[in-house]
Amino acid sequence: MKVFKNFTTQLLAWILVTSFITGGAVGFITLQLTELELAKGQVMLVGTAVALLISVLGGGVIYLIARRPLKAIELASDKAVEVGNGDLTVVFASETTSDRSEMGRLLLSMDNMVEHLREQGTNMRYTADQLTGSAQEIAAAVQEGNTAGESIRSAMNALNKMLEDNVNATYSSMDLLGAVARTMENIRKEMGSALESASEMQQEAESGKGLASTSVDAMHAIAGKVEQSSTLNSQLTEKTGEISRITDVISDISAQTNLLALNASIEAARAGEHGRGFAVVAAEVKKLAEQTANSTQEITDLIVDVKRLVGDTSSSMANVKAEVETGVGLVEKAGGAFATIHSSANEVYSHVHSVDALLDESRGQIDSVVTNSAGIVGMVEEASRYATEVTSAASQQAASLGEVNGAMTELVRVAESLQNETEQMKTEV
Repeated sequence: MKVFKNFTTQLLAWILVTSFITGGAVGFITLQLTELELAKGQVMLVGTAVALLISVLGGGVIYLIARRPLKAIELASDKAVEVGNGDLTVVFASETTSDRSEMGRLLLSMDNMVEHLREQGTNMRYTADQLTGSAQEIAAAVQEGNTAGESIRSAMNALNKMLEDNVNATYSSMDLLGAVARTMENIRKEMGSALESASEMQQEAESGKGLASTSVDAMHAIAGKVEQSSTLNSQLTEKTGEISRITDVISDISAQTNLLALNASIEAARAGEHGRGFAVVAAEVKKLAEQTANSTQEITDLIVDVKRLVGDTSSSMANVKAEVETGVGLVEKAGGAFATIHSSANEVYSHVHSVDALLDESRGQIDSVVTNSAGIVGMVEEASRYATEVTSAASQQAASLGEVNGAMTELVRVAESLQNETEQMKTEV
């Protein structure tokens, strides 16, 4: 826009300079017309001089009739007629003419006058030639000026059209930028909601990360308890094995006791009345041995059940341990996932915050662009006003050049007429 404004200023300056030159041309034409009027005056002066010369010659003839031969008078009269016809190479006095007589002085004076007229005719011819050439050059320049003015008017009209299109396009751009600004404002509101959601997701991820860490610790504690229970089950299995061995010993002792009681009963029976008390004791011992055997069997059955339960418990503990280890791995993976989610949530929050900041910055830039566009519209309208002024000035200049062209046409006609008249004058001896 600055370049265009400089171009417009330079164009106005060119038109002013051209107008100045045109004014100078008008002044030059006026001067040449003045000189032409002077030249015409000189021609009239020459005619007057010739008329006076003829009158003088007539008077001289009358005067010389009484004093000179008629032949010399007729010769001078014929030469005067030639001078009147434009022949300025005529010589009145001869080499033998004496300046002592009145006729001789008259002829010499007429030769001096003819020589002066010849010099004036040569100068007028040179002036007419120069005037004709200058007039033709100025006429060509005026024609070129008319052509240039027409080109300038066409260019200015096209420029005005282009500036109007630019103004309309700029207004359209401003409308589009306004729509973009409104859209970005809506996006900014949505980004505000996204920013809140990202913040909540960040907090939830932080909480999940903490819960995952707590779960991992709890699973490790459970794994420790399961390991302790497995150890206790192993110890319990060992103890039940020892109890089983003890019950086996007791069972053996009970069987032997039962066998001894049976033998004692047999021996008591053999003893008769003396062995009755011993038989009673032997019966009680046998009874106790049977009870011991039954109790030992029950204990053995219980130990078998305990071993089975301990085995089942050990298997369950092993399964629990495996599940706990799997759970620990899963919880650790969940913890890693929560850590990743937390990191991603931080990145999302950062990106959303950056986008929100960029939207603020973009909104500011759009507002700046709209403001600058309004300034551009003002400058374009000002440039359009300058272009209109240039077109008006070019039209005025074209009108002035038309007047100058008319004056130059008249000047060329008068100069050519003067040139034709001076060419009819014979000035070379």
